[in-house]
Amino acid sequence: MSINYIVNGQPVSEATLLASAPKASRPKAERPDQYHKGWRVMGHRPGAVDAACEAARIAFDAWEALTPTEQAAKIAKGSRAPKPWDLKVWLEKAKRKPVRSKPYSLKSAAETCAEMARKEGWTHVEAVEITKGEMPGDLARS
Repeated sequence: MSINYIVNGQPVSEATLLASAPKASRPKAERPDQYHKGWRVMGHRPGAVDAACEAARIAFDAWEALTPTEQAAKIAKGSRAPKPWDLKVWLEKAKRKPVRSKPYSLKSAAETCAEMARKEGWTHVEAVEITKGEMPGDLARS
């Protein structure tokens, strides 16, 4: 004897219902605790420091052009007075951009790319090791 079900107003047999049931998902593959994915060259694009400096100067000058009552009104609304430009603070907070989207598998290739990027005007360029679960330099010991 077969059991019939009603799904959205249509009679459905037990075999059809079991056939359309979602399949059990495979367990996820185990990922290693440690791996090395290569080297990425990171830095600031040509003109990025100058553009940030100019934007900070414009914001600071615009704030200084306001009257004290306008400044007080903006502060009451939650705005803050912009700080003067400081390269050191900007370098600590600004995110470096990748020179190339794909990482290099060899450190020497990444260092060559970093040198070429410096010649093209990139600033604060460095080759960064992409790893998980280990400190840079641990690969050399193993």
